[in-house]
Amino acid sequence: ALPILAEAKIRAILRSAAQHGKTLQQVDYSDQAIEELVRLHSRFATYSALPATALQLMRTISDRESPGTLVEADQVARTFAQQTGLPRFLVDDSVPLDLAAIGEQLSGQVVGQPEPVELVVNLLATLKARLVRPGRPLASLMFIGPTGVGKTEMAKAIARLLYSDTSRMIRIDMSEYASPWSAVKLIGKAGEGDGTLTSPIREQPFSVVLLDEFEKADPNVFDLLLQLLGEGRLTDSQGRLADFRNAVVIMTSNVGAETFRGGGVGFGEGELATWREHFEREVRRFVRPEFLGRLDRIVPFRPLSIEVVKQIAYRELEKLRQRPGLKYSDCDLAFDDSAVDRLCELGYQPKYGARPLRRAIERKT
Repeated sequence: ALPILAEAKIRAILRSAAQHGKTLQQVDYSDQAIEELVRLHSRFATYSALPATALQLMRTISDRESPGTLVEADQVARTFAQQTGLPRFLVDDSVPLDLAAIGEQLSGQVVGQPEPVELVVNLLATLKARLVRPGRPLASLMFIGPTGVGKTEMAKAIARLLYSDTSRMIRIDMSEYASPWSAVKLIGKAGEGDGTLTSPIREQPFSVVLLDEFEKADPNVFDLLLQLLGEGRLTDSQGRLADFRNAVVIMTSNVGAETFRGGGVGFGEGELATWREHFEREVRRFVRPEFLGRLDRIVPFRPLSIEVVKQIAYRELEKLRQRPGLKYSDCDLAFDDSAVDRLCELGYQPKYGARPLRRAIERKT
């Protein structure tokens, strides 16, 4: 939050700019609109100094409005959401958060993972209520479970939900940072280009940062991530600040997957507590306590049952039907239950989740 004196100065500057705009463009701003400008930019526009970003937004709004318009707070929130990609329900207090609808949306995108869906929905409610820890990323999550069960799909779904676009996801394979000197690549080595982590977030601070298979990284990388999670920012090799306070940081890991399959841990609905405890216990054994203390959620993903794999097969086949080569041609893709069962037989491998299924659909259709 801004100091009270700083807020008063910024309000005065914005009010002066509004009066100037009223004279030149005949567009005025209500007191509530000025307050909304201060609130939104002090909360979300942490990547740039005030009042510059708020003044830029005012110019954008004034250029769009007709002479004689009085700009209200809802117009400020709407334009800010459009520019940042953030959803209206997150930036505008007057827009309600439909948790049930969001849960259904996520469940349709990530099949067979009710626990992660519930945890993400609860996290969004926390964001809406402004109860997140200040000075840190919007959320810091660890997705854990076997490969091919929807961890990356959930990250994409969060990018789509929070930032309106799956391209707002910075994906880094942490197995490429396994050497002791590899951590420097994330922030850039002096004279050798930008950092693979700091540069993308400086270009687009409203993003999902996906760190795949984070357990394969060198301990020096963990030290760097501790700073990111604890302070919400990193300084690159050129002294430039990368601000992660508007990003969602997600780490994925397969820690515990091997012992889960080999150790006889139950997977029935009645044994859900045991299943969850297993993965959380394994990650707590691997990750340092100070690292865990900076996470908002550990999110375990369950292995896929054959019933869930069938649901995924139907969904993938429907996606295939919507491809332009079929959708806009005289051809159509028809399939019945027996065809889906056969695809699941060919593509269902519990060790690798749904990935072999997608390859089987590509080959056999």
